[in-house]
Amino acid sequence: MTARHRFLWALPLLLIAAVVACEASGWFFLRAPAESILTSQMGREVRITAPLRLHFRRTIRLELGALWIAAPAEFSVPHLVDAQGLKLSLHYADLLALRRPTEPLRLAALAADYIDVRLIRLADGQASWQFASETTRPPPIVEHLGLQSGEIVLRDPTLTADLDARIGTRESEGSPAAVAEISGRLRERPLRASITLPDGLPRTQPEEGGEPIAAQGKADYGGLHLDFTGTVGADDFRGAVAIKGPSLSVLGRLFDTVLPTTAPFTLQGTVVKDSPVWQIAVTSARVGKSDLAGNFTYDTRSQPPRLDGRLTGRNFVLADLAPAFGTRNEDGAVVNPARGRTLPDRPLDLPALTRLDAGIAIDLEQVDLGSAFRQPISPLRAKLTLDGGRMTLSDIDASTAQGLLAGTLAIDASPTRPEWRADLGWDGVRLDNWLKAAKSAPDDIRRQATDQPPPPWFTGKLHGRTQLVGHGRSTAELLASLDGRTTIFVRDGSLSHLALEAMGLDVAQGLGLLLRGDDRQPVECAVIDLDARSGRMTPRVAMIATPVTVVMIDGNIDFVQEQLDLRLTAKPQNVSPLTLRTPLRVRGSFATPKLSADATPIAARAAGALGLALLNPLAAILPFVDLGVRDAATCSQALAGQVSGADRPPRRSSRPVEPPGANRDQMKQTQ
Repeated sequence: MTARHRFLWALPLLLIAAVVACEASGWFFLRAPAESILTSQMGREVRITAPLRLHFRRTIRLELGALWIAAPAEFSVPHLVDAQGLKLSLHYADLLALRRPTEPLRLAALAADYIDVRLIRLADGQASWQFASETTRPPPIVEHLGLQSGEIVLRDPTLTADLDARIGTRESEGSPAAVAEISGRLRERPLRASITLPDGLPRTQPEEGGEPIAAQGKADYGGLHLDFTGTVGADDFRGAVAIKGPSLSVLGRLFDTVLPTTAPFTLQGTVVKDSPVWQIAVTSARVGKSDLAGNFTYDTRSQPPRLDGRLTGRNFVLADLAPAFGTRNEDGAVVNPARGRTLPDRPLDLPALTRLDAGIAIDLEQVDLGSAFRQPISPLRAKLTLDGGRMTLSDIDASTAQGLLAGTLAIDASPTRPEWRADLGWDGVRLDNWLKAAKSAPDDIRRQATDQPPPPWFTGKLHGRTQLVGHGRSTAELLASLDGRTTIFVRDGSLSHLALEAMGLDVAQGLGLLLRGDDRQPVECAVIDLDARSGRMTPRVAMIATPVTVVMIDGNIDFVQEQLDLRLTAKPQNVSPLTLRTPLRVRGSFATPKLSADATPIAARAAGALGLALLNPLAAILPFVDLGVRDAATCSQALAGQVSGADRPPRRSSRPVEPPGANRDQMKQTQ
């Protein structure tokens, strides 16, 4: 073998030996060349102080005596980085980010005896951490931070962040604890936070594993207070959280995600992150008067982030949703509409819906509808989805007062014209069990011949459907643009005889009923069919017919001007010496409606005219809701009777004798 061949055989071995020797020595001789190359590539001065140790096993690991990186000349800060005793590690895959200027540089770990970092972005978009021609790179991300002491300053108008962080140690139960304190403003709210490691910083490098260490944290942000107690490891974060604040939207703002404006809340739960996905268990949440809970996952790998899970609760109070529709600001302050108005006009942050995708199963034991209702919705199940700015509450399955509620609600947060849609149906809701006003109260003015309480003011099974579409960025704008239809009808119903005579302004019959006791009249027809056009709701058909009185309603409800203009026309079907037969008018603003008697022709003529106008619209209800053949025929007969008998004197009708528990057919047979 010639000398040339021997050299060629030995060359690879020599190269391997050289690399091994350099790796063992930490490539110390690269300090000066690296300083020169970095200064050239970054376009700013870089100083590296010995000793330098660089290793390429598994990850890129660098140890420096000191590192100083200048800030660009246009920034009035002394430097970008000034670090002493610096240690950092970088995954090889993260080097690819250097080729993509819109992605942040990721550091697997950063540790230092002391560090001073100034992250400043100017109003024109230039940032102190951007190098050479970069203009869009966000701040760097550090996965594991281990600092003995230091200061980090962040001023970034695009993140609306103005924060100062100070890192140090303090004595805690005889041993030094690591403490980081953060203060300033974040997303237009004041922030003060602290993170404490009671046992000090970990002694192992992140890539070397090691046991998680104890951690405690607290934060005050825009009226919200958060406490955390748990452990932090290389790839493990878990602990218990307790949060209270003026609104869930403040919590969403803190973590840059979407949560609704609510009443003040408190919640307790646990947070775990041992994979790329956060796991959140809310064991108890008190939002206003609602008691809720749930289990969720939060995945930040996708853009926008995605929230999935299941929301449960023993009792959800519907009024606690009112702040989400503009009655309060997120700080809890009440929003008062303009003078003379009642509908909330605070602009809603609908574009924020584009910042989160979600899929939430809702399973609530009951929904409290408010003081006017005797029974809650129990249970309520639905599916909430949020996809590309469109929020949908679908597969609604709810029960109340022996009836059912089903349908879909949707909001499309279009930046130009947000759209709201409702398609709901209800079936068989027992009015006397559902509404408190249906049952007699202890102070009822009616007298009975027996010791039994007065009968219910009204009974029956409520059915109906609504299909409405609206547009706008506030509740007021939404209602002022409503288009669609709502139909309500009652089966197997009855009404207080006294109430009917009062609507007909029949003094004699009313006094007689007060003296001898009230009874129920079977409802032959009860239908309200409302047409909505550009925020103005007009009854196509609105009538209640019984053997003694037929009541019809016309007029409109104007959500644009927030005005009422309704007429209730009652035509008594029996003879009475003191009946005025004068329509009642409900007029005025939503804030101050007024009830008065209308000085118009007698009710019989008005009722006849209304009946004639409503005959054709009644037939149009059938395709929209299942009115039923019997109910449709009965309503048609009642209307036809009003038209044909408009000019005839009212007929006599004996007062029905109602046996206890009688249904509508039984009551009709007793007449």
